[in-house]
Amino acid sequence: MVPLDSTAAQPRARMVAAVRASEETAAELETAVLLRYGLLHGPGTWYAPGGAFAAALAGDWGAPW
Repeated sequence: MVPLDSTAAQPRARMVAAVRASEETAAELETAVLLRYGLLHGPGTWYAPGGAFAAALAGDWGAPW
């Protein structure tokens, strides 16, 4: 398992704390599965067609990140 980024600055630190809390809660259960998503794809994400990542790849560095 990849360790959490315990030195993250805000606002990322809030997300790291939430993941840590989920993992601590799951550790108390007899059986649990937690998935840490690195990248989310699909409508409304940076990676959607026409999204910020697609715009950056097309050379539009003014795209909203």
